[in-house]
Amino acid sequence: MPAFFVGKIKNPDKAEEAWTALVKFAELQGFNLTSRRIFQLHYRHDSQEYVAQVGLPEEGDASTDIVWAILESDPFYLVCKTNRGAVRGTPILVGKHHAHSAIDFD
Repeated sequence: MPAFFVGKIKNPDKAEEAWTALVKFAELQGFNLTSRRIFQLHYRHDSQEYVAQVGLPEEGDASTDIVWAILESDPFYLVCKTNRGAVRGTPILVGKHHAHSAIDFD
């Protein structure tokens, strides 16, 4: 797995700033997050398979919006894309029981 980054931000200091902002935004929405940093999430929703990977558009979704971060809460994973949890809006909520695997950054 690659070293930690957020969206397309590879600079470690800038990635940490973006991560902190994303976490604060999610916490303001009422999510109680773990410190886990997830690189990739495989899950099933409505009989369709999805792969969310930080820095890329989500496989299985017609949107070209990239995944900025994948956060962990209980009982959800939060897939944060520009209009869904990163800049505005609510993240995509994936129930942990729908996830096949979650792969962390190094």
